[in-house]
Amino acid sequence: MLGARAVPLQAAYAAAKFGVRGFADSMRMELEREGSNVHIKTILPSSINTPFFDHARSKRGAEPKPIPPVYEPSAVAEAILFAAEHPRREIVVGAPGKMMTMMQRISPSFTNRYMLLGVQMFKQQKSDQPNGHQDNLFTPSKGVGSSTGEFGGRMTQSRSLYTHFLGLHPNRGRAALAASGLLGAVALKRRTSN
Repeated sequence: MLGARAVPLQAAYAAAKFGVRGFADSMRMELEREGSNVHIKTILPSSINTPFFDHARSKRGAEPKPIPPVYEPSAVAEAILFAAEHPRREIVVGAPGKMMTMMQRISPSFTNRYMLLGVQMFKQQKSDQPNGHQDNLFTPSKGVGSSTGEFGGRMTQSRSLYTHFLGLHPNRGRAALAASGLLGAVALKRRTSN
């Protein structure tokens, strides 16, 4: 998701993700021009419980943490498997990611204000644990790797209901949006006629 909308305190990470998304967009056009049967899909996950935060360097005096809500890697795996079999350009994993990408399209300046004032974006990314782990900026991590991080259990969701029911099936999302607009119009008409 940080390839579509940057957040504070993750400038380098967001820059890398913007680069990946730009690379995918360029490759998509080149492959299409060549008539290739290779299809590029971009997966845009919200916060995922990976070891990223276990190994990230922090200069804030506290261990970093993902912006809630946090999803387990299985939510991304579901989107990747779906994308391998269905024609989709991009799939956003998690409703918060979808909300942020939509807000970015509508008003980037409002989104900035929302992140800086409304949801305490700085506070959400700082744990109550002091810095103490060995980061892997200049040396590789030691020991056996893992696909999941330390934010499991009650803090994470194994699946994104938004992605499962709407994100993987855009026509359902369009139908839900149309139905909400229709219900809103009916409610407004009833209110003005009373």
